[in-house]
Amino acid sequence: MGIFDGIKIGLRRRQIEQEIREKEEELQRELEEHIKNTKIVILNRFKKRQLDAIAAIKGLPKTRTKAELVKIMADSMDLEEIKKFARNYKIQYRDIITALEKYKKSLDEELGEFKARKWAEFEEFKRELTGT
Repeated sequence: MGIFDGIKIGLRRRQIEQEIREKEEELQRELEEHIKNTKIVILNRFKKRQLDAIAAIKGLPKTRTKAELVKIMADSMDLEEIKKFARNYKIQYRDIITALEKYKKSLDEELGEFKARKWAEFEEFKRELTGT
């Protein structure tokens, strides 16, 4: 293996690491979008007067419609906080959280498969380059 082969291998390694980082960022954005949708689904199970009470506690602005309030709450509250209020108001939410957890697991599996495929490509590249 010559010096140029070592450089090619190093460049290919960095390229694969970059592709993996990009895939991680892509899947993280997908997860964040799914979490926001999960929050909206849970919040939509509340009655408007319940949401108004929560908004008062949280210091959120009053709105005319439930949809506006749900959007504001989904943007300003985290999922754990919404789950806490759902428990306090006896709102069913576990089915939605279970679906979110399954989605997270599928993203983790997708990332794992992607990484394995990319590193296998790298090993194949090294074998072809070095002839071993």
